[in-house]
Amino acid sequence: MNQKQRQRLYDLLGDNVKKYRSQKGLTQEQLANEIALTRTSIVNIEQGRQHPPLYLLFDIAKVLGVELGTLLPDETVFLNTSLIDEESLKDISEKDVPKLTSFVADFMKKTGSHEQKTAKTD
Repeated sequence: MNQKQRQRLYDLLGDNVKKYRSQKGLTQEQLANEIALTRTSIVNIEQGRQHPPLYLLFDIAKVLGVELGTLLPDETVFLNTSLIDEESLKDISEKDVPKLTSFVADFMKKTGSHEQKTAKTD
């Protein structure tokens, strides 16, 4: 897993913590107090800036009343999330755009990504 993928994993994990915290009706401060952290730590976890160890995720899940695995990103969401951002694309020269477009089209054909999306919309 490269750095961008790891960061995306923690971003999605943070989204889940925030989602289940909100559903439980807890503030960031309340969650922090329950697991002996600061509110700032909860903010950073929810923003993907702080990478909590497993034992802390276990504590968060327990307070939120969810299984530990529930906090982890859904594999299909994680795998289908584009890891190419606008910043990465700025360095591609005009002459390379057709090659990149062709590569993406071939990749989608080989992986069945296009067929899966088509099948879901039918």
